[in-house]
Amino acid sequence: MSESDKNKEHNHKVHKCPTEGENYENPQIILLAKETTDIIKKEIKLTKDSIIFDFGAGTGLLGLEFINQVKHVIFEDVSKVMLDYLQYKCETKGIKNYTIFNGIIEDYKTKEKVDLITAGMVVHHVEDLKSLFSKLLEILKPGGYVCIVDLYKDAPMFNIGGHKHHHVMPHKGFIPEDLCEELKKAGFVNTEIKKVSSINFKGADGKDIISKRFMIIAQGP
Repeated sequence: MSESDKNKEHNHKVHKCPTEGENYENPQIILLAKETTDIIKKEIKLTKDSIIFDFGAGTGLLGLEFINQVKHVIFEDVSKVMLDYLQYKCETKGIKNYTIFNGIIEDYKTKEKVDLITAGMVVHHVEDLKSLFSKLLEILKPGGYVCIVDLYKDAPMFNIGGHKHHHVMPHKGFIPEDLCEELKKAGFVNTEIKKVSSINFKGADGKDIISKRFMIIAQGP
């Protein structure tokens, strides 16, 4: 195995809590993640044999909500800091049925197709949506589902420093109907838009700045 492959297959012992990763979690983010997974559990039938791919997993708030009811969860993210914290959480809770992939999704080698892909607040980071959706279909089992949660186009969150990153954001949110059309062009056969709670940040004046979000559940062929 090459050094790059060792880095990507990220399951290793983390002996102390990596507090930098912990900083990515706050009560609002935790509640919003729980809302997302509650909707998924209501809309999509998962079993003890199901496999989930958590795309842009961060600290694992989505995937970990399913960990006790499915066979396996694959967590993918480009941030080693957040994945270290996820690894720490799994170790302290004695969780075994998971894999961590540290790298871009395009580099993920499909070993076993999955029943569900979650993508929470990550698609706006990806420039080439056509390539992304093709990759998601490659990972999915026939008839599997993708659940995307993201921001509406031109959400204030992109302009107030509440969404800081070290790269240029290729998409400042989406019109959900347009994203559904892109999914269908890529080969998904059914799409459904659902309401989810907005995300709030404090402005310089201390007032809440609200950014609306949406959920899309798309089914593969």
